[in-house]
Amino acid sequence: MRIDRLPVGFSLIELMIVVAIVGVLAVAAMPKYQDYSVRARLAEAVQLLSAARVSVAEYAIASGEMPPNLQAAGLGEISSDVVESIGYAQRNGDGILTVKLRNTGSDEVNGRFFSMVGQDARGVIRWRCQPGDSQGLQPVPVRFLPATCRLGAPVS
Repeated sequence: MRIDRLPVGFSLIELMIVVAIVGVLAVAAMPKYQDYSVRARLAEAVQLLSAARVSVAEYAIASGEMPPNLQAAGLGEISSDVVESIGYAQRNGDGILTVKLRNTGSDEVNGRFFSMVGQDARGVIRWRCQPGDSQGLQPVPVRFLPATCRLGAPVS
């Protein structure tokens, strides 16, 4: 008795189904990856802000008040590929460092702002994130902000 071998491999239909499934998964994953990539670029802005926060906090602790400007805190012009500029303002005794963003890979973020607000709590400066510039204008969409800014927790 002769037994014929069954065909080995995949049919064209099976391969097309697999390609379609992979395509659907890629379409679903792409927006999340793009958001992640923009947030990674914003990490550079957070690093530049960290240096500025230290200078502002040192001035505030030494003098008992927030500096009037970045130059008084010992900082000059600060920029990078992603950070167009870092600004500073005072409001109600708080120091507000503001980052204007560029080249982030998203038109929703380029030209927008996020800020760190420093509050003096008896010699300890507590920083918190806020979308927008010193007045909350032109904010970065929340989904692109660093995790600590999205959670609303104080930034250490």
